[in-house]
Amino acid sequence: SQLINGGDLQRARTPSEFDVNVTGVWQEGNLGEGVTVCLLDDGLDYSNPDLTDAYNAKGSYDFNENDYDPMPSTSSAANHHGTRCAGEVAAKANNFYCGLGVAPGARVSMLKILDGTVIDSMEAMAYNYQHHGNYIYSSSWGPPDSGNFIDGPHVLG
Repeated sequence: SQLINGGDLQRARTPSEFDVNVTGVWQEGNLGEGVTVCLLDDGLDYSNPDLTDAYNAKGSYDFNENDYDPMPSTSSAANHHGTRCAGEVAAKANNFYCGLGVAPGARVSMLKILDGTVIDSMEAMAYNYQHHGNYIYSSSWGPPDSGNFIDGPHVLG
């Protein structure tokens, strides 16, 4: 995992020094232990080796299928955004699998709502779902990210 951004203006259009600056927090011993981050997204592949130990099943639910299994419903890469977001939070350290989360000691749960039509009542139920230790909620929603246009959030409701 690359912790220091050297810049890649050709491909990613990211100037150098746009870093998360998390290493200082880690050096102080803050790795996220005792914190559960709940993502509202399109599902979580909790069988991913970076996330199996971090997965909090009690804080997870699938509002699209009305069951307790938030696994993404298709093998399409387009339907694994939630898993990628969970990895950015809590991917396990030193397992030689993939990356490293900013809080590798944290747990993650998933409230799956983005695998079908989302209505306001579904979103409200997700935000009021039994908390079971979910301390931080993350909703990484937005317009399509093709890199070809910029679009902001729209009026809700």
